[in-house]
Amino acid sequence: MSGVQDFALVDCAASPGRIGDLRHHAASAGVVARCLFAGRPEAIHADAAPWLVALPQGALQQPVDRWRLALGGTAAGVTRVWAAGGFDALFDHLQACLELRLPDGQRALMRFFCPRAWRRYDEVLTPAQLHAVLGPLQGWETTLNGHSVTVRAETAAAPANTVPLHLSPGQYAALSLPDPVDWIPALVAEVRRDYPVATRAVAADALRATVHDSCRHAVRALRITHLPTLVRWVKADVAWAPTLRDHAVTGVWFATTDQPNVAAADLLALLASSHVSH
Repeated sequence: MSGVQDFALVDCAASPGRIGDLRHHAASAGVVARCLFAGRPEAIHADAAPWLVALPQGALQQPVDRWRLALGGTAAGVTRVWAAGGFDALFDHLQACLELRLPDGQRALMRFFCPRAWRRYDEVLTPAQLHAVLGPLQGWETTLNGHSVTVRAETAAAPANTVPLHLSPGQYAALSLPDPVDWIPALVAEVRRDYPVATRAVAADALRATVHDSCRHAVRALRITHLPTLVRWVKADVAWAPTLRDHAVTGVWFATTDQPNVAAADLLALLASSHVSH
């Protein structure tokens, strides 16, 4: 791990006090901190922008380290990344990743600096796209509410070029869905309410995990991105057609269609025609 350094990505839009704390801790620790919007039109919003902070090296924990750990205990969270090559090279790479191209050719901001957004990207991007975003990074750790998720690069890649990452229509549709963190609890409650017999013996944590896994599979593997259809699919998968996900017919239908939302609706209608208790 010689030459590898830790950095923090801090999204100062998460709360008004973050930028003041960041500047204080960076100055106190004598570490480099720079706004990722520097040199861009968005630089006027530096106080509510993403910042890259070089974390102190050495065996002693410093106040800036404790501050970063405290941010990881919040709902907005924080990101830690590590790479060799120094601050400037990593900064240039991350700046080059700020823009992505939508299916219609328009450009948009890639909010990889937001831990919740990054976890959405990690679910949707292809391995090649994720490898390009990681670039020279060896690891990317997001921490939300004290829970950390780490993505490790198999091999470091060259820094990003100036060509923005291009989202497919399916990726765009998946990223346009509400954040599962926000709507899955309500869906769990609906499943429990609508199917009390099927869920009576299922513990709350187990049902929440099952609904989350079903939703993730539906979006990632089956490419279902129409929210009402997705909700119906998850309810069926969890409560009244528990073999739906692994059924051979499901695999055939979705492997051969370029309209997965239509395929899902058709298959649900077919199943519902013989299901009398849903």
